[in-house]
Amino acid sequence: MKQANRPFTMNMELTTRCPLMCPFCYCTLNNGKDLPLEKAIFWLREAKKSGIVMVSLSGGETLCYPHLEEVIKEGSRLGLEINVALSGYNFTEKRLESLISAGVSRIYISLNGSTAEINNKSRNGYDLAMNALNLLARYGYKNTCMNWVMQDFNTDDFENIVTIAERHNVKNLVILGLKPTSKKELAHFPTRDQLNSIAKFACEYRGKVNLRIEPCYSCLNAEVKEMSKRLSIHSPIYSGCLAGQGIVSVNVDGEITPCRHLDIPESFTTIESYLNGSEILRQIQLARENVAEPCRSCGYRDGCLHCLAINYLGKNRIQYGFEGCQMYVESQSPLKLAKGIPLPGKD
Repeated sequence: MKQANRPFTMNMELTTRCPLMCPFCYCTLNNGKDLPLEKAIFWLREAKKSGIVMVSLSGGETLCYPHLEEVIKEGSRLGLEINVALSGYNFTEKRLESLISAGVSRIYISLNGSTAEINNKSRNGYDLAMNALNLLARYGYKNTCMNWVMQDFNTDDFENIVTIAERHNVKNLVILGLKPTSKKELAHFPTRDQLNSIAKFACEYRGKVNLRIEPCYSCLNAEVKEMSKRLSIHSPIYSGCLAGQGIVSVNVDGEITPCRHLDIPESFTTIESYLNGSEILRQIQLARENVAEPCRSCGYRDGCLHCLAINYLGKNRIQYGFEGCQMYVESQSPLKLAKGIPLPGKD
């Protein structure tokens, strides 16, 4: 099977344990399920063999994983960039020093609101996240990053989030797009005006924090690209959904999938055999070549491939074409409707 792109990054789901139980969590949490250490080490070595340069460790809550430092140490030994996402739960100066000693590259703290009231609408643990940011700043850690999920109720709060990032010497602030929850729900998607406001802020911001938009938040990336042209300024890196193309993932059972949000495991024992033989990756490539409406006839279509997980979880289809997108602009050229590609055994 011919691959359009090779993955340069891998996500590894270390555990499904988390004490926070956030209302909009997209993980299926249970009690005490961890990725076996030997499988974690195996996939790190596979990542190195296949040319992957960055591995993101996630959960659940990663600090609940009993072998976290061992995984970081092996990844660092292999020369991989190892990033860890934390809620702030059970995070102490001693644990920070342990992560640094193991060779962690960046630590990401998740925060969706500048106040507990705003943050708690989508995720719990506001005080935990703020305590973690304070600890990292006091310690003088140089690679603190933040994750912020954009929603219709927290968009007006973004400038306050940036202020928090500046005060805590955050290096990168990543703007994440909404993903379906573990209940397959997708609510509170930002309006077009809200997307415009964040795009304008990102284009005009000249502060010390690097504002990054995750590649699969394609509609916001598309608006930033177009706005930067109008403002005659440099556009940030612009991409689209990377599932199975620029990224692969390993779930808590040690199975390889296209993305942590597109959790369709297949039984492959190496990354190379997965890239060359996966039926799911073949379907993703077909979906890229046959983009569905409304995206197919949108003026933003060039490079704007929205998150595949939205249609997969909502419609059981691998399909590029997000009906809830707020950024649709009618194209001047007529294009035909393309149907989504059904999953094996599903209608």
